[in-house]
Amino acid sequence: MFEKKKSKKYHKETSRKNLGNDKPKTQTVHKHQDSLAYKKLIQRFKKDPGFHVLGEIMIVGFSFNKILVEKTGPVQGKVNITNNVAVLQVEKTPLSFGANKQDGLRFVYEFKAEYSPNIGHILLTGDILFLGDEKQIKEVLESWKKKKQVPKDVMEIIINNVLSKCNIEALILSREINLPPPIPLPRLTSKKE
Repeated sequence: MFEKKKSKKYHKETSRKNLGNDKPKTQTVHKHQDSLAYKKLIQRFKKDPGFHVLGEIMIVGFSFNKILVEKTGPVQGKVNITNNVAVLQVEKTPLSFGANKQDGLRFVYEFKAEYSPNIGHILLTGDILFLGDEKQIKEVLESWKKKKQVPKDVMEIIINNVLSKCNIEALILSREINLPPPIPLPRLTSKKE
């Protein structure tokens, strides 16, 4: 019993040292009204492997909510595979880092891989949690409400993140039910002399 308490305390101390000072991570997350404090926060999270920091935008969460894989027929002849990614919904969501809370954005995405002629399909849906400054969040929400679009710089980050995770998952799932891989894989070819 004593050893468990000791190891938890040691773990907390080590994670504090990894951040570069004696303050725990939860005390460094402030309201981002002060841009200097926000920039310092970004610099600290860039060192933390659990967060994806791109510029001054952070992807702090990624999850799958639905995984559907179906093989509807045998694989014969030429197979066409079409992949598609879409953002279905954007909404404001409260994010909490320990005792501190801040508003972020939740992007609901959908990834589809369709195999034709009627061989099967893969469908992955889920959400990405996005942390940015208040100005960015307001801009993204207004753009989504008016045009159902997200600013290009933010959309690029979201879609690339979805593709990097979903392509790997779809590759694994296609192998499990004997469908061709949904993304082209490198192949070795020899030159004929």
